[in-house]
Amino acid sequence: MSRYILQFAILVLLLPSQLTAASERFCRQLSKTSGYDIQTCKCGGSLLSYPHSGAKALPLVAVCGYTKEPWGFTGSFLLEGNSLLHGKITREETETFGDWPTFLVDESSMKSFPTSDRLLRFRNEAIAIKKFNIPRITAKASCWTANASIYLKKLEILEGPGTDADGSYVIDFEISKVSNFKKCKPSE
Repeated sequence: MSRYILQFAILVLLLPSQLTAASERFCRQLSKTSGYDIQTCKCGGSLLSYPHSGAKALPLVAVCGYTKEPWGFTGSFLLEGNSLLHGKITREETETFGDWPTFLVDESSMKSFPTSDRLLRFRNEAIAIKKFNIPRITAKASCWTANASIYLKKLEILEGPGTDADGSYVIDFEISKVSNFKKCKPSE
């Protein structure tokens, strides 16, 4: 019996250091992707007072560069979990973003989603294009779209003064299903 008590005591002592290591990993990752200094990052269990912290399926795990402004707030927010989203995957050539795939989340999936921004971009567009197997952009087909469902595992939300970089970026996801791609009319 005492052996089990000793094992339990060791587990209790090691668990906080493992949690600290995981939260520090989230801070380092968000600092790297967002460009904010690691000293401006907060991680772990003290994030409940920050924006985007209320989602059960995608809890907030790190915040970097958070500041309150008269018009709102700025910063980078990292959420990690598992959330099933339905929507449309689109690939088109635009002047603003180039050849960049996007995922437009259906209204039905927004109830449990941590942001009001329905348009998701992918942090690594080449991986998204490959995973979805999206057809190439050509002179005759400058836009492709398909209905899709994804399991969103990691999301970075950049909030700022309204620049093109502001938005929600998918970092990690798995495809649940995707329909056949069809040509579409470009948005610009």
